[in-house]
Formats: sequence, structure tokens, C-alpha cells
Amino acid sequence: MAVVSELAWVDGAIVPREQGAPSLASSTFHMGTGVFDGMMAYWNEDHFHLHRAHEHLVRFKTGAERMDLPFAFSPRELEAGVRALLETCPRRTHYIRPIAFRGAPEIMLVASRELPVNACIFAVEVERDVPDPMRGTIVPVRRVSSQAIPVAWKVCGTYANSFLAQRRAFERGADVGVLLDGAGRLAEASTSNLFLIRDEALVTPCLDADVFPGITRRSVLEIAERIGVEAVERDVDPRELARCEGAFLASTMLELRPFSAIDDVTFPTDAHPLYRRVREAFDVATHA
Repeated sequence: MAVVSELAWVDGAIVPREQGAPSLASSTFHMGTGVFDGMMAYWNEDHFHLHRAHEHLVRFKTGAERMDLPFAFSPRELEAGVRALLETCPRRTHYIRPIAFRGAPEIMLVASRELPVNACIFAVEVERDVPDPMRGTIVPVRRVSSQAIPVAWKVCGTYANSFLAQRRAFERGADVGVLLDGAGRLAEASTSNLFLIRDEALVTPCLDADVFPGITRRSVLEIAERIGVEAVERDVDPRELARCEGAFLASTMLELRPFSAIDDVTFPTDAHPLYRRVREAFDVATHA
């Protein structure tokens, strides 16, 4: 079970977490129309390091506005709220979850636009630098199309797609589901971007409309450029997995996690020199 902070930042104040809960009759609760984000607060010996906090909070605020959930707090004020919340938390690494929603009782979608938007932040204790490889499986659940719901920001209801993919993976005895897009190309994992290692280069599905533009994904691409590793963004046919030397996930909470296998294709990813170089550089960046 996740250890969730007892306190939360709710509309500018630190209060008991459940004071920020929406009404049972909230349209956000019923329709999934909230927007959230996530960032890491790494405990580095004597201080918290908020990794790429400004980018996460700009994405959060922008996504909320595009979902018609405008709130008054700027990214700088939100970051101050995160730091105030961390002052109440144990000195451990935390995943930080900001979320915006309309919490008042109103189930009609149009009428709910007249209600105030709540902006809240809570924290979840997590382990860092988990090395254990994961087993993946390509699931029958397809990646949701951005022509149906925009996937470039974190709309709460969109993640029913991730839930269903992950449930199918667990049913098959795997740790994580890998989704194809509507054209049958590799898209991403249930909650993470996907990287492959092939011919001493990184390959990742290109950022078309249905692939989430993850900040950790961007970090990996920047690291690759900095350390002189070729990184290619392109369409990837799932049959290509059999010709790869490794594969790994990239996401805020999981960080970089190697695959040991995707279905019948096995990978010694955690021992691959290229993965180790990228992982070491990522560790340096997050231990700031």
C-alpha cells in the first residue's frame, strides 16, 4: 500500500488531506474531467531535490486550462506549495501529485463550468533507484487515440486506458502492459514511455498524437545527446522487438526501469553497457 501524506496543499493552505476531497456528486469524480501531474522530490542526504519541477507544473497548469479548469496559482506558487508540503513530510523520497478538479456537487457537465476549480497537492513515499527488471507483455488494449481524448496532458479519465492495460498485464503474469496504437505500432507502456536498444542506439516511438510527451522521456533523449549516444525517434513495429538487445521504461515514478522480457523476447537490459551509461547519467542528474 502506498504511504500517502496525511496533509495536503489545498488551494493555498496546508490542511488534512481529506479536506481536499471532492463531493460525492462532483462532475470531476463522475466524468474523470480532472487534470493531474507528477514529479519527484528526491531526498538527497540533507535536502529535497525537485526534479524538473517547473516543467511539470507548467504542464499541469496548461493542461488544466485546456480542460477548462483554470486556477489562479502560478507554477512558481505551486512549487512553493510543494516545498511547504515537503516540510511536513518524512525526510524520504516522495512522488508529488498535483491535481485540479471541480469538487463542488454538480453532475451536469455544462453547469459545472460555473463552479470554482480546486487545486491540490499531496505526496506519496516511494523507493528510489529500484533496479529490478520488469516483465512486459503486449496487451490487447490499444492506446487511446488523441482524436478521442487529448493525451498530451494528464486528464484523469484518460488513465482508465492505462488501468485496463495494466490489469491485462497482471492477468498474464507480467509486470507492465505495452500498448500498440490504432495502427498497430508500439506506442508506450501503461504508465511509461518506451525505449529500445538496437545496434548500439536508442530507439523510441516518435511523438505522434497518441504518444505521451513525457518529461522523463525528454530527459533520456537529452542525456543521450550529452553522452554521445545515438537516439532515434520513429515508428516501431512490434516485430522489431526480436531484433533488439534491450528495452526499458522511462517515467517520473518508475524512473528508468529495464525490461527482462516482453512476451517471449528476453533482454539482458540491466547488464547492457548502453543502458548502464544512460542510467548512471540519469542518477547523477537526480542526485543533485
